[in-house]
Amino acid sequence: MWARVRQRVEGSLQSMPFRHAGAVRPGFIRPGPGIRSRTRLYQAGLVLLRPVFPLFSWLVRVFPFLFTTSEVLGRAMLRVVEGRADRFILEMVDINRVGA
Repeated sequence: MWARVRQRVEGSLQSMPFRHAGAVRPGFIRPGPGIRSRTRLYQAGLVLLRPVFPLFSWLVRVFPFLFTTSEVLGRAMLRVVEGRADRFILEMVDINRVGA
C-alpha cells in the first residue's frame, strides 16, 4: 500500500509546474547534535546507538546506501529545490552524493 501511495505522490509532484522538485528516500538518518526525537522508542534507539555514532562517518563512506546525517539530508533537499540535483528521486547514495 505505501509503495502505491508513494508512487502516486511522486508522480503528482513531477506533473506539477514547479521549476525544481524532487523526492528523497532516506534510510537511517543520524540526527545532528542536540536533536531529540519526540517518539520515545526512536529516542531510546538513538541513546543506545550513540556509542557507535563515531563509526557512522566511516560507514557512510563504505555503505553510502544505508546511512546519512540530518545535515547531509538537509543540504541535499536544498540542492533539489535549487535545481542542482541530477535526478528527481534521490535514494540514499544520491542523497549522500548531492548533499556532501
